[in-house]
Amino acid sequence: MPFLVKIAARNIVRNPRRTLLTFGSLAVGIITLIIVDSLLGGFTSKSLQNIIDYETGDLKVHAVGYFSDRENLPLDRSIDPAVILPVALSVQGVESASPRTQFTGRVVAGWEEFPVLAIAVNSDRDGDVLRLADDVDGRLPRPGTNEAVIGANLSTLLGLEVGDVATIVTRTRDHAIQAMDLTIVGVASTPNPNVNRNHIYLAFDTTASALGMAGRATEIVVRLAPGVSAEAAKLRLERALTDSGVAAEVVTWKESAADFLALAQTGSATDLMLVAAIFLIAIVGVTNTTLLGALERKREIGTMQAMGLRQSEIVRLFLLESAGIGILATIAGSVLGAAVNVYLVEVGIDVSSMLGDIDLGFPIDNVIRGTWNPATYIWGAAAGFASCLVSSYIPARQAARQHPAVMMRQ
Repeated sequence: MPFLVKIAARNIVRNPRRTLLTFGSLAVGIITLIIVDSLLGGFTSKSLQNIIDYETGDLKVHAVGYFSDRENLPLDRSIDPAVILPVALSVQGVESASPRTQFTGRVVAGWEEFPVLAIAVNSDRDGDVLRLADDVDGRLPRPGTNEAVIGANLSTLLGLEVGDVATIVTRTRDHAIQAMDLTIVGVASTPNPNVNRNHIYLAFDTTASALGMAGRATEIVVRLAPGVSAEAAKLRLERALTDSGVAAEVVTWKESAADFLALAQTGSATDLMLVAAIFLIAIVGVTNTTLLGALERKREIGTMQAMGLRQSEIVRLFLLESAGIGILATIAGSVLGAAVNVYLVEVGIDVSSMLGDIDLGFPIDNVIRGTWNPATYIWGAAAGFASCLVSSYIPARQAARQHPAVMMRQ
């Protein structure tokens, strides 16, 4: 075996062109795998964090039947915050909770008009549950006022700034048309483009009065303490509500974001197919260069056979060469992939100039960042090394089975 290792090492160095072809195809496959996995992981993790921080919280409490009809945002299925908030805050693991009311409407500014998702928030509580207040240029609407915070993209579209007045036209709980004149007191520029694009936030109490809600809300958004399981907290909250005689339903962020999770799963499958195609190309490259090497070295193989090397030893020689190249390629690919990933994680890629107003389907801003996934490096290196060995076995086997005299004549 040491003799074969020395010959394999010599052949790797002696044929730099063939070595570089095999090395390059495999290293590029590993680098691409790392980059694709990093960006996909960044898409998913950042999107989920933005959904939790700006839309769903960890849990939501609704009136019974609201969640199944949530696309229509029914105002007639509401809950009483004064009853549910004390129960929610008494549950183990619950850090804070705040009422919200969601409804659709049209914002009118001069001659401009645009459909929006309007959300009534309690400014005293909302900042403890969601992160909207951290990204508002201005402030949240104060209780008892006709004030509003508007998304940054919507602000630009309608030409509205802090201090301007806009009108929102909607329907009340009884389906009567209602118009509210609102003073813009803040512009929300968040990492979640859904918020920036078409959201407007109003004071909870004045909105409840205007909509005929009598202080009721369509949801209570709940924030859990770090490390608390949403599923376990949901069960505790449901039990507490039942014990208190309150009829309500509780959903986790996973249930609220089910559509996005399905989209992310589809994206994962697509990217897995892409990575598989990349590795297939790498395997074809390794097989091709190994086969060419066997054809170029027929005299050498015939000489080794004439000197007494068995077929299994010649196959082993080719496998040792492929293993050496595979080890070098996986190390180089992993190191270069990690170097690229440092940039993706720390800086990211700004795609705003390329995409413009195109919606990626992910609730993230225009800067795409990667993430670290150590498991990818492990199984990527293992898959690369294994593919190198597997793809070189058949050409090596074919070369070793030729008769020495035939190989010498060729």
